[in-house]
Amino acid sequence: MAKSLKSVNHARRGLSAKALLSTLVVGVLLGAGLVAALLGSQQSADRKAGRTVPDFSGLVDTTGQTLHAGDLRDEPQLVFFGFTQCPDVCPATLSTVAAVLRRLPPAVAGRVHPVLITIDPKTDNSQVLSRYVAGFDDRIHGLTGEPLRLQRLADAYGAVVGGARVTDHTALLYLVAADGEVLRTFLPSAPPEAIAAAVERAVRRFKKPA
Repeated sequence: MAKSLKSVNHARRGLSAKALLSTLVVGVLLGAGLVAALLGSQQSADRKAGRTVPDFSGLVDTTGQTLHAGDLRDEPQLVFFGFTQCPDVCPATLSTVAAVLRRLPPAVAGRVHPVLITIDPKTDNSQVLSRYVAGFDDRIHGLTGEPLRLQRLADAYGAVVGGARVTDHTALLYLVAADGEVLRTFLPSAPPEAIAAAVERAVRRFKKPA
């Protein structure tokens, strides 16, 4: 199912120049305190773990398909709310996601669904998202949808979107079990090795129904 939802073949390409550049600048961003200002404390982030979140039904993937109940929920997910015009935190976080995927054993990497859910559906249609996520790793799923549906999903995660600007958002990475439980949340400053270890534990503890 996951492969059928992806249309971009990016296997022979590395990270795009944009993704590479964002990797170089992430240290500067973190040092400037930008991420801290967006996220608040780690304690606040940790309180989001343990909640159960809905599936992605009704959202639209990069091929233009509308997802149904259970799509992308057959395995654990690594979920991020962001948008393609984000100048800093979003590309830095997606670069981290790509680094996590590279660190995972192939058998494990094939059993996690990295997901970018846009908070800017007016700009981020399927085609825009397809080009954007392919620049980081073709295994990342880009999802868009109706604003109200996206807002309800963000609320379920406890993700703050909107505010002084429509594109203000909580820049957390959520590790979600196949049953919808939020297992962990990560700040963009989390080392890829630590995220990869948590993902591997989540994958290995989940046994697919026979």
